[in-house]
Amino acid sequence: MTGLDPRPYGTHRRPVLLIIYSPKRSVEPLRLASKEALRAHAAAIRSLSFSPDSRHLISTTLWGEEEFLWDLTTGQYVRLPQRSAGPLETPAFLRDGKQIWLPGDLGAEEQVLNLETNSVETIPLRKLRDLVDSRVSRDGRWIARTLGPKSQLTLISLDDPGMRRALAEGAHRAAFNLDGTRLVAGQAPTTMADELTVWDVATGRELFNLHGHIGEIFDARFSPDGKRLATCGRDGTIRIWDSEHFEQLVRLRGHQDYVWSIAWSPDGRMLASGSGDTTVRIWRSEE
Repeated sequence: MTGLDPRPYGTHRRPVLLIIYSPKRSVEPLRLASKEALRAHAAAIRSLSFSPDSRHLISTTLWGEEEFLWDLTTGQYVRLPQRSAGPLETPAFLRDGKQIWLPGDLGAEEQVLNLETNSVETIPLRKLRDLVDSRVSRDGRWIARTLGPKSQLTLISLDDPGMRRALAEGAHRAAFNLDGTRLVAGQAPTTMADELTVWDVATGRELFNLHGHIGEIFDARFSPDGKRLATCGRDGTIRIWDSEHFEQLVRLRGHQDYVWSIAWSPDGRMLASGSGDTTVRIWRSEE
């Protein structure tokens, strides 16, 4: 059974919501509608990250030229300080909501932006356990980074940055599941472009591949309750999956170009998506 809402949302002239119900679903589909778009960037939006209270959002363009901090209650933004990290590395909030991690080379210390003093400060690497971000495992032992010219997906110990485990080359942004036992990431077109790979974190073994998109999968994020997995990619769609059986539940359309990035709000009521059309869309739960 499929449901199509024919009403246009925002400035779109075409329907933006398509819901597909799996006949064997174990998780109910989440009705999401995009009624607003954030417009300020001049380039494709490569990464997104919510604040702990779900009221603010960080957006970063494809090569890091622009990084904005949005107030979602007003639609206003401020520009974050420029930095030298690669295009795949996204700033993220710490759990106190007062500091934003500015990704660097992952040495013994890292830099954060203190929002109360508007100054850049240094913190020990182990403090990244407090990130509100799916790149950090639930137990706080590992952070997943995509490093170097070959986009090497690497697990790095937050206790000892010299302890690293390489998983795959040509990877896009990775995410841990809720209990930290699995890691997922799409891969570049030199590999299997339409696959999402799932790894076992303890062994580094590749468990299986998920198909559904047409072309590369650029981003993947588990929902805060761990029940759903959102993916996006070159085909311009966002897809929501049951994270236990990996059955597709929902397909969202609304962007006019590739969808490079997605992020769940910590309260689970919003999904943000960033696209090559230079907009950020906020998909809000209708439940």
